[in-house]
Amino acid sequence: MLGDVVFYGKGAGKLPTASAVVADVIDALKDGSKIHDSLFWKPAEKLDHQLMDTAKYSYYIRTAGVPAAALPNVAGPGKLVFDYGDSAAYLIEAATAADLKAVAAKLEVLGGRLALVLKKLPEYEALLSALEARQTVAVSGVSQIIRSHFISALIAESERPALIVCQDDLAAQRAQAELAAFLGSTPPLLPARELTLYESASVSREWEHRRMRLLYGLATGKVKVLVASMEALSLRTVPRQTLFGGLVTLKCGAEYDLDSLTARLVRAGYSRTSLVEGVGQFALRGGILDVFSPAHDQPIRAEFFGDELDAMGFFDPLTQRRTENLDEAVLLPVAETVPFLHPDGAEGLCKDLSALIARQKRRKTPNTALISTLEGDIDKLQGGVPLTAADRYMALIYPEFSTAADYVSLSAAVFFCDHGNLRRASKARMEDFGLSLDSYLQSGTLAGELCEFYCTYDELAGRFRENGAIYFDSFLSAQFPEELPPKRILSVTAKQL
Repeated sequence: MLGDVVFYGKGAGKLPTASAVVADVIDALKDGSKIHDSLFWKPAEKLDHQLMDTAKYSYYIRTAGVPAAALPNVAGPGKLVFDYGDSAAYLIEAATAADLKAVAAKLEVLGGRLALVLKKLPEYEALLSALEARQTVAVSGVSQIIRSHFISALIAESERPALIVCQDDLAAQRAQAELAAFLGSTPPLLPARELTLYESASVSREWEHRRMRLLYGLATGKVKVLVASMEALSLRTVPRQTLFGGLVTLKCGAEYDLDSLTARLVRAGYSRTSLVEGVGQFALRGGILDVFSPAHDQPIRAEFFGDELDAMGFFDPLTQRRTENLDEAVLLPVAETVPFLHPDGAEGLCKDLSALIARQKRRKTPNTALISTLEGDIDKLQGGVPLTAADRYMALIYPEFSTAADYVSLSAAVFFCDHGNLRRASKARMEDFGLSLDSYLQSGTLAGELCEFYCTYDELAGRFRENGAIYFDSFLSAQFPEELPPKRILSVTAKQL
């Protein structure tokens, strides 16, 4: 099946007819060698072909129930054709089909029947005003689906980035699905991950790669709406400044020393291979660098002419063929805990581990198992062997305690879903980790002074003092975080249809 296609040109006559063009396209699809970067009608007239999904066009839209002043924020750059108060017409300057679908979903939220129902509620207007003033408000009387309705409408109308915090991954996935139905696009979900505290021959870092990409997206403003569980948000991670200091940016036309570049990739946790097949690998063949960054869905091929980056693009790891050209690419660290990101590099981490060993040996009853673990890890670091259990030294590598909450923009609206369950989930996570902590300490897996991996619910809430927040609950809670108490309490009488 060819799918949707568009042909344009001078039409029939002495030039190829549409049927001849279709035949040529089918032949090209059957034999890949006939596919070219451009199609020619005649030597003097070159027509570049483009995928329908990426082509941008101007669109004329009509709206009802949406203020004309909000259209540039909702639909992007364009021109207001007319404004009759209750309806308006707008010409979108340039958008893809996917962009238009997202715009339609936002307009449905703002001007649809569901939005009109919300706008009649004084509590909704009070919440909107609180968001604009960055005040903290508690709302009771809303079930989950109604809560998602409120949140999506507030996001669409306020045009602010948003963070939605849920009690666990299951609740986060359900909120993600409901928000996708209201917003027209699926907001990303920040996954939780298990700490790697034991050495292993191989470690799956799929969740870490996803987290690294989302953390970078939050920091750069590319991720506008994020759903996260309490555990995913409260876990210690790489500080924002350290992440930006450890990443590598490639730009076409810029000059790079390949030896220095590959050394930086090794320090960021990448492993050198003969063929790139998975995330975190790179290969160098002459002036061609292949690398698979957690920031991208496909590996990148960078072609150098001397020290200058001449061309770059994504390629398919199965066929090794380029699929898309690039002007710029970001190479993120491959794990949340990378020894070389220590303030003084791997050597600084070795000094810290040696200091721990010295303190243990001065004790009356030193933990010999811990000393053995520390000495073994020092040997690995000095020998250039990957340290798969680097998480156990996170407090040394990143002296500053940071979580994903520190990546959230100060302009973001923060929504806490089911405040009581969030507090219970945080307490349960801390208790579960505390139960396993004894075995880590006795086995010498973890040093006692390096056990701070999660922040509490109250500590997490305190990080959003400048943002303000909205607590959504079915029933009013008697206790809120001291660091972020609500300034106002609202009660909504809602019926789920």
